[in-house]
Amino acid sequence: MYKLQHLDNGTKLLTFKTDVRTVSLGVFVAAGCVNETAQNNGISHFIEHMLFKGTAKRSAEKIANEFENVGAQVNAYTGKELTAFYSVSLKEHLEKCAELLSDMLYNSAFDADETEREKSVVIEEIDMCEDMPDDVCLQLLSKAYYDKSPLAKTILGSKHNVSSFDGDSMREYMAQYYIPERTTIVLVGDVDDSEARDIAEKFFGRNANNTPKIITYKASAAHNKYLTKAKKTEQANFAFAFPALPYGEDNAAADIMNNCLGGGMSSRLFQAVREKLGLAYSVYSSSSGYRNDGHFTIFIGTNPSKATRAADAVKTELSKLIKNGITKTELNRAKEGIKTDRALLFERSQSIMSLYGKCVTLTGKPYDIDERIKKIMEVDLDDVNCAIAKTFDFSRACGAYVGPKNENNLLELIKL
Repeated sequence: MYKLQHLDNGTKLLTFKTDVRTVSLGVFVAAGCVNETAQNNGISHFIEHMLFKGTAKRSAEKIANEFENVGAQVNAYTGKELTAFYSVSLKEHLEKCAELLSDMLYNSAFDADETEREKSVVIEEIDMCEDMPDDVCLQLLSKAYYDKSPLAKTILGSKHNVSSFDGDSMREYMAQYYIPERTTIVLVGDVDDSEARDIAEKFFGRNANNTPKIITYKASAAHNKYLTKAKKTEQANFAFAFPALPYGEDNAAADIMNNCLGGGMSSRLFQAVREKLGLAYSVYSSSSGYRNDGHFTIFIGTNPSKATRAADAVKTELSKLIKNGITKTELNRAKEGIKTDRALLFERSQSIMSLYGKCVTLTGKPYDIDERIKKIMEVDLDDVNCAIAKTFDFSRACGAYVGPKNENNLLELIKL
């Protein structure tokens, strides 16, 4: 169903042929906050914005109009390890979308006036995120867990850094990282491999004179680090982090553990904390994986007056899981749920594009859904118990709290 090849310039090209009416085209660049310094943290995200703000031959308005004149959707996002630009269109407009994305990537003007205006926009985005206490809490947790690793950096950066960016700094950064060896093109839809290669070579086949910049960074080193931030909010938000496998490694047993603990409505955290005790609306667990590190998160938002009870309830469920493991019924239910989740990813060309783009960019290999499901179905109770023991290493546990101060000792509230 998919084919991975390389363009003549070294850019990776993945095609995934499906019988749908739309074609999703994604350009993924291995550039994110892990590549940044303290002085330019946030520049990957700022460049993502600026590539929509005009090229040598198109204004920002013209870029938007030309995409929408053919009914295409266009967007972009920045992560800790990659930046993605993509379009979704009917097949007959694929080449037009490829030309527009190519123009944005290679010919952006970085006009001074546009740059100053966009600084205000991104600073508004930073302020908006500060008004989302759950986001603030999870970022604080990342800072606690990853400590001095580049993974602790924020994607948006600081207002001070954003205010300092200019055309020269953006061009210099792109010259280092926006190069063929760090780029993956993904085409998903009713497009043949040869047709996809012709389009990719035509619009993304140019050479770069720069040598690929190799980025290495140490795994997280924090141990029992707990951070709090007082904020006038209606809820107390707190989260815990434990070790998890890097992205792309075999984590089938950990996926099942996560599903059982806090991955859905039947999960232990949802049933105990929300349904039985009525202590929270939002309570869940999740796993985040990166090239050479990862963390497992438990999050809860609750009324400050209920914070102690909610924290105790989470810790109780965690203790039960560690002591007794999961049941056969939970194992089977989780397997079926994960199979369905994986299948749903393949219902839309855009989600397939995002999945393969991330996988190829970070691992160099395509995502193999059949192999992933096979590994999920092979997991037994012993495998899950082993994953539980590896994940809940309390010597490396970290925590974060964001919310109003109260009579409780906040560090005691979130300490494990």
